[in-house]
Amino acid sequence: MIDAVFENPQAAWTLTEIAAFAHMTPRSLSRHFNREIGLSAIKFLEHVRVKHDCDRLLTGMPLARALKHSDFGDTQRLNRAFQRVMGTNTAAYQRQFADSPYTS
Repeated sequence: MIDAVFENPQAAWTLTEIAAFAHMTPRSLSRHFNREIGLSAIKFLEHVRVKHDCDRLLTGMPLARALKHSDFGDTQRLNRAFQRVMGTNTAAYQRQFADSPYTS
């Protein structure tokens, strides 16, 4: 199940879908995640999505284009999630860490 989330983080995952994929109830999955990982399944998904967006931003990819590859829906939601996970906003992260300009 974790591999499926890593391979396809932009999918419109819900707690019910993740739980079904893991052959668990949503409540069992939530307890398992909190106990083993220290995050809820949805927070874990948010972390995976943000990390994938980090990889895109590090290439210099424009935020609008990176957003098309994630399931955050809009830049405001992405920026809020990015702030929660990374402790900074997307623009500051990209300015500080991007290696080279993006080329499509």
